[in-house]
Amino acid sequence: MIEADIPLLSPPTWAILERALIDIMSQSVFSFLRKYTREDGTLIWRDEFPGIDGLDDAYESFHNWPLLYALGGDDHLLNLSMKEFDAITRQFTKYGQVYKEYEQGYDWFHQGKDTSSSTSWGWLTRQIRRTSSGRGAYERKCSVLKK
Repeated sequence: MIEADIPLLSPPTWAILERALIDIMSQSVFSFLRKYTREDGTLIWRDEFPGIDGLDDAYESFHNWPLLYALGGDDHLLNLSMKEFDAITRQFTKYGQVYKEYEQGYDWFHQGKDTSSSTSWGWLTRQIRRTSSGRGAYERKCSVLKK
């Protein structure tokens, strides 16, 4: 067994800088949301979508927010990642690209990329429980997360 017996009087510079970076990244999501999303979370984009490629790219815009939250980012990251997932799923359902919360006619690689943020939610908190109605249907109790 290794035992640490030297007191840490002050954190190393790298740790202070890393904490500052996490704080900056936590706040940067608001700039992204103001510039690229509507109030309801949908992307400021087109009204119709003619192709089949693009849903995974839309989800990738925020798929790492739960990971940043897990590394010590602000609480809003987890709630906003859920809001964006739901909004983009609704938006692409209207385009006809999503049916019952699954992307139609695409390979499993892209299907997996589509769910990369939602797979993080379960290991981040026990406050999110799966319901029986489908992939994106979660019972959310986000007000009590992380603390």
